[in-house]
Amino acid sequence: MSTGKRNYRRGNTLKLAFLAISRRKKRSIISIVLLSFVIGSSVTIGATIGQFPNWVSTLSSSSPTVLLAYQRNSPLIGLIPANSTVPLSDQSTISAVSGVSDVTPLIVKDLRTSLSGSASLVVGLDINFWQLSLGLDKGHWPEPNSSQAVIAVGSPSADPPSALTVDNQNFQVVGVALTSDLILDNSIIISYSTAQDLFSLEHSTSVFIIQVDSRANPTTVANQIDQSNPSLETIDLSSSAQLLSSVTAVVSSISNTVVLAEAVFAFAILTTLTISNINTRRWECGLVSSYGGRASVFKMILLENWILFALSVLPAILIGVGVLGYFTYYFNSLVGIHVSANFAFGAATHSLTNPSTVLNYTAAFVATTLGSILAIGIVMPKLLGRTLVDQQA
Repeated sequence: MSTGKRNYRRGNTLKLAFLAISRRKKRSIISIVLLSFVIGSSVTIGATIGQFPNWVSTLSSSSPTVLLAYQRNSPLIGLIPANSTVPLSDQSTISAVSGVSDVTPLIVKDLRTSLSGSASLVVGLDINFWQLSLGLDKGHWPEPNSSQAVIAVGSPSADPPSALTVDNQNFQVVGVALTSDLILDNSIIISYSTAQDLFSLEHSTSVFIIQVDSRANPTTVANQIDQSNPSLETIDLSSSAQLLSSVTAVVSSISNTVVLAEAVFAFAILTTLTISNINTRRWECGLVSSYGGRASVFKMILLENWILFALSVLPAILIGVGVLGYFTYYFNSLVGIHVSANFAFGAATHSLTNPSTVLNYTAAFVATTLGSILAIGIVMPKLLGRTLVDQQA
């Protein structure tokens, strides 16, 4: 066959594909809408997941970094070493470390109390309550050198007792604090000076809560503290830093899952619609097959689906930019940063120009092609066979 004839057939096949799409507007619109939402949603989710480490890092930089120094090899309950004992004199040594802006001693004991049948955390402190993620719901914090206590609960509806016993000493409950940390749920907060007397820790404490200057590297500060006293172990207590590490570790696997799900949905959509399309165009497919062979029908259907895929690319991008732009605007508002809509959507557009977006579109295109081939391979032989028999009859 000459090159001119091949080009002529290709041109006719392309024209037939465009005509089929324009004539069947309802089917074409449904296909484009479904593909746009599948691809756009996948691109948005992928870009959002990809931004999580940056967002968490931003939160981390806008929040004070807190380190916890405790006796090395002490067992941890969550992130709290309940049986640690360190000399109170180490406070001045830690304060002298470059990058340390504040050091607060904290007494923590894990023991049985009258609050519950199991052990409870008893925390002695006077300042920096925010470092334990506690918010006072009612009442007041314990006064220094008093037999007053605050109970930390996980729900505002909790009804704590009015009095309790810690190490055979009676305490009056003067406040209730809310916490989202399960480790701190049902913990008891008393004043630091009271805890010193109760547990005979006049010259020692359990841990040091260390606030790091925003310009300092917390890892470097932690290493310097450990080097200053080999008996200490220092960890980053900032939830944002822990979350950043966890999020970074799972981003890749989640992104791959999103791409796979997108490909499966695109494959299912195109397979179903192609089968329906072929069944409703039996005579047209038979006529094209009679003059151009089955390959012409195959190319025509495949070209139709590729054109539909191409037409869904722009709406998918618009959906991705719109949803991701809203996420960007909403996230900034959560951390108290006001940005314009133009900035939010501009940032979203920039976020979508990455290899992950290309991977999403490639996966959708491959799924579209495979779905079309499968549908044609399943339906076409039987359909054309029946059509040709009907034509001959």
